[in-house]
Order: sequence, then C-alpha cells, then structure tokens
Amino acid sequence: MGPSASTTTTALLSITAIALVAWKARLSKERRRLPPGPPADPLIGHIRLIPPEGQDIFFYELGKKYGDVVQLRILGQSMIILNSVEAAIDLLDKRSAIYSDRPDLPIFELQVTVSPQSIAQFIHFSFDSLGIADTLVFEKYGKEFRHQRRMIQQYFTNNKRAEHHPIQTREARVLSEKLLSAPEDWFNSLVRFTTAVIIEIGYGHQITSDEDPYLKIAEECCHIAKFLGPPGATPVDLFPFLRYFPSWFPGTHYATFARNSYAAYRKLREYPYEQMLKQMGKGAARPSFLLSQLEGLDQKAPDAAATINLVQAASTILFVAGADTVGQNSQREQYTE
Repeated sequence: MGPSASTTTTALLSITAIALVAWKARLSKERRRLPPGPPADPLIGHIRLIPPEGQDIFFYELGKKYGDVVQLRILGQSMIILNSVEAAIDLLDKRSAIYSDRPDLPIFELQVTVSPQSIAQFIHFSFDSLGIADTLVFEKYGKEFRHQRRMIQQYFTNNKRAEHHPIQTREARVLSEKLLSAPEDWFNSLVRFTTAVIIEIGYGHQITSDEDPYLKIAEECCHIAKFLGPPGATPVDLFPFLRYFPSWFPGTHYATFARNSYAAYRKLREYPYEQMLKQMGKGAARPSFLLSQLEGLDQKAPDAAATINLVQAASTILFVAGADTVGQNSQREQYTE
C-alpha cells in the first residue's frame, strides 16, 4: 500500500470516527429531551419489542413502568406513547399547534391497480389513496383536515347526540337477543351492533338483515384492517421505498395486501354516497350525517367535486372510528388470552 492509499485510508477512518462521535452526541442530546422508555437494540431500536397484535395492552404496560408519556425508537424514528387522558389533553389539545399533524403511513397510500407491462411502466407507478388516507385520522394538518373536523363537530353536538339514543337503544336490544340466542357468536354480534349504530347515524340506513350490503362491506373492511399490519411499523412504513418493488420482493407483503384491498375501501366510501343520492332523488332520505352535508350542496358548483370528496372522507371515518373498534378489541382479547 503506497503513501497516497495510506493517507486516503487514514482520512476515511478519521471522517468515520468523527461521524460516529457526532451521531452519538446527537443521539445523547435527543435522549435528554425525550421521555423515558425501555432499553433499545442498536440501530433497530424497539422494533423487536412491539407485538404484531395487542399493541394497546403492550403500550399500557409500558406506561405503568415508565409513566404517562413513553418514548420508543424504530430505526432512528421516535414514537411517543400517551397513556393517560391528562397527557393526551396537555399535548394534543393545549399544544395542538405543535402536535396536530399526522405521521406518514405509506401503507395507506397504495393504489390497487398495479399491472406493469414493462420496466418503464413499473418505474412510473402512481400511488393513490387506499380509501382512508385522506380521512381525519390520516390527513395532514391543513385546510382539508380543519374542514372535515368542522363538519363532524358541527353535526355531533350535545343535542344531536341525544337524537341518536333511540337508535342505540333499539340496536342494544337486538344485540341482547343475539347474545342470548347464540353466545358463541358474540364477536359477530358485536360487529353487527356497532356497525348498525354508526351506519344509521352516518348514512341513515337501518340494518335489518345479516345479509345487508352495508354490513357485508363493513365486515370486509374490518377483516382487511386486521391484516394490514401494525400502523407505522410494517416494513413498508419503515422502508417506504419497498412500495415500489414487485410483490415477490421480500418485505412487500403488506404493500401487496393493501393494493389488493383498495376496492373494498373504495366501496365503503362510494356505495353509501351513491345510495344517498338515490334516496334524495326519491325524497326518501332519512336524517343522517351524510344527508346533512349534501342537502345544501350545489352539485354543479366549481368546487363541488372537492367538497364531495371531503364529505365522503368524513363519513368514512365515522365508520372506521365506530365499527372497527370491535376489531381492535378482538385483537386485545387474543393478546390477553
């Protein structure tokens, strides 16, 4: 090895050493500012600790040991866990100007129709929403987020919630009858109960049969949500470039599953809207969140398409926040058994 090669090697080693020291100093500084958390593995952080199911119970147990605010790291990215109402209000309400945004979740931004006929087409993939990426839960903080939030807040007032009690009471009686007649089918009975309540409040449709198309759409979406992987912790979320790779490539399972599930979520978004337009045309539309947003809408206005998209997104998240809660609870049951 000549003098020049030796000098180059020494320089590279020096730069590497300086970079490692700077990285360690930055990491140490960040740790001093962040909440406590369990010991982490080098580089990968806490990824091995987070279970594929029952994350809520896992986070709750962490809270009992480390406090109301816990920090986890996944491949250099921090995840903050809030384990009390007080902590959530303090950070998400009182400091909402800082913490109102949403993280990037690539798994919810994948398009279903991916059938490249050539390498050029493969490189120029276009990725659309799974059907819920622009809803209130996933939408970045901005004009659309505030518009959806305002629609929901203005509809679900204290007086309006009181109007929903008869719906809840009727469906609770149906649930009781089903639990008594078929206790082993408790999970499906709960899905039907929560779905029936939120579907009627959101879309004005009363579910009267287990074969109801609204119920079938809801069941399919609940099933899909269960297998989309832990939000923010799938390989595609951790390595977003994986969404550009074909289905046979290692680590792309969840991306492929999301693309194949696109049609179900689009149906959840569009079918109730189409049915509402038909009912409005007949003068038979029943009171609901969706009807309240469409009654005064001029379908021919220049911004009508954008407004309709926001209305569809807002009504979709009502279902996701209501009916899919049962799916999350079923995961908790499996985790604690």
